[in-house]
Amino acid sequence: MVINVNNDPVEAYGKRVYVGSYGAVSKEITLLENLTRRAIIYLLATRGPLTIKELSELLHLAPSTVHEHVKKLKEAGFIEEASDYPKRFKVEIYYRLTIPYILASELNPIEKNVNSYVEQLKNFITKISGEIEGELAKIKPKCLEYLPVDLRDRFLHTLSLTLIIQAWIKTISELIESPFVYALVNDLNENK
Repeated sequence: MVINVNNDPVEAYGKRVYVGSYGAVSKEITLLENLTRRAIIYLLATRGPLTIKELSELLHLAPSTVHEHVKKLKEAGFIEEASDYPKRFKVEIYYRLTIPYILASELNPIEKNVNSYVEQLKNFITKISGEIEGELAKIKPKCLEYLPVDLRDRFLHTLSLTLIIQAWIKTISELIESPFVYALVNDLNENK
């Protein structure tokens, strides 16, 4: 599927961006429900820092319209001025994304590497789960005495996995610490 930007580039680009969040984020995320702002995110993610003039040309919108959207995105902290980007003219201001984003085109190579890690993780979880089951079996809770052996084993297995998941959630939330907004950008089959 090739993107047809001839009719409405705002719609063509804007519909290729999914915006999500982790944790309790502020109301500014509602700014990203706007198709034009998502189209701006798409262009900044796929084509690097751009000026308002370049954005307006690519979106077939008036510079003043694009300026208003850029201003709101900047105020919300989703984009910033790219001061280190080379300018052709003194008055040019380039903008870049500040929110984390993932391009769909980057996922295939990553997926190949991640598969080996997933296998290692499965093996680790199986090992840890077995160790936790063993420890839980040593305790011999009285409530389990009357359960059939197969049901008791399934219960211990499920309980051990639940403890692992709870530990992971706690670890991840400690690593991340604060809420954030992110974008998933479908840049596959784009006809620039």
